[in-house]
Amino acid sequence: MNLLGQAKFSALSCLPKLLVLEQPASRVLMTATMEYCKLHQRAAVYALLFPLILRKEGINNPICDVITRIIKECLHPAHVSAFCQKLLCGEEDAKRFICLPCHQSLICNKLVWAESLFNLFQNILIITFTLTQDSIDHLVDQLRELAERFSKSLKFGNFLLCFVTKCSQLLKSHKLSLIEAVEHTNTLVTKSIISKVASL
Repeated sequence: MNLLGQAKFSALSCLPKLLVLEQPASRVLMTATMEYCKLHQRAAVYALLFPLILRKEGINNPICDVITRIIKECLHPAHVSAFCQKLLCGEEDAKRFICLPCHQSLICNKLVWAESLFNLFQNILIITFTLTQDSIDHLVDQLRELAERFSKSLKFGNFLLCFVTKCSQLLKSHKLSLIEAVEHTNTLVTKSIISKVASL
């Protein structure tokens, strides 16, 4: 089965149920999803990960958990790095996903930034440090724009702390931008983030 055929199989079986997930996925659904992703890593990126993470309503906690498990248990770090690169830096063509026409109304071409998305990126950093310099540069730009909106969000703060800790060697040129972002936050971890940024 070629990539398109694999992706169509995924779109017909797992994706419709995952896109509307509001509760933790059932064992049957997770087993089918994980088996598919382990066998067809590249197809899984375009037929499952991109559509899920580009969900028009943004990802919720159950979907975040599913994506995290796929990344942790099914994908090689190189696939994760390429996925993040396309997601954060790529043009719309680079993020072209595969799904059935009836599901396209549930998916958009841009990330919807919400607390669950910060959780997901934090999970990616914890599982395996795979972000490229380009991905980090784009992520810093996003964080600057989002800091005021999520100024009191502990999930945003926890991600920012993890980001600065894990990616410190690649963030030195962004020290001033990060200070600007952190100054807009007011959470339990703000002082810890300021300390980490100051030591870059």
